[in-house]
Amino acid sequence: PDAEPLAADLRPGTDEPRLAVLKLVAGLLGVPYDDLRRREHVRRQKRLALVASAATIGCVVFGALAATAWIARGEAERQRALAEQQSHTARRTAAFLKSLFRVSDPSEARGNSVTAREILDRGARQLDTELRNEPLVRADLSATLGEVYTSLGLLKPARGLLANALGTSGQSPDAVSRQHAALGTLEVLQGRYAEADRM
Repeated sequence: PDAEPLAADLRPGTDEPRLAVLKLVAGLLGVPYDDLRRREHVRRQKRLALVASAATIGCVVFGALAATAWIARGEAERQRALAEQQSHTARRTAAFLKSLFRVSDPSEARGNSVTAREILDRGARQLDTELRNEPLVRADLSATLGEVYTSLGLLKPARGLLANALGTSGQSPDAVSRQHAALGTLEVLQGRYAEADRM
């Protein structure tokens, strides 16, 4: 059998400090040095495995947080773009409606009465000229004017405006639903219930 080391050699270039401590402890406890060294090795391996597990869990948690933040950022960007579009639509709608009612200014009308139909017809004509480059705003206003025409019983111009609105791509699901509902109402008023149901 190999002889057990009796003492640690602390001179430069000999035992590592950790191994020197193990030799001293083995000698003090009367335990074989190799057994103590193996136990120390197993303990170090367990500690390294624990550190590696903690690092892996940390990476997974960090990755999940990063993915959540990325998704939240994308949703915030989408909501911001939607809010900007809605704000733009509201501003353009207000400006458009103001321009419609300029015709009812007494100085322009020259004393003649101006009817709601004249204002609506003027608005319908202006949609394609003033809002040519803003399809979503034009679709929203077309649907609104179509609904007003419908409420006045002017179903033919209402149908054209609502169909044009519905044919505009890139609209929100809410806008498309509103246009379907308005066309469905129009079909009901004309007694075409199967078409209304389809809408």
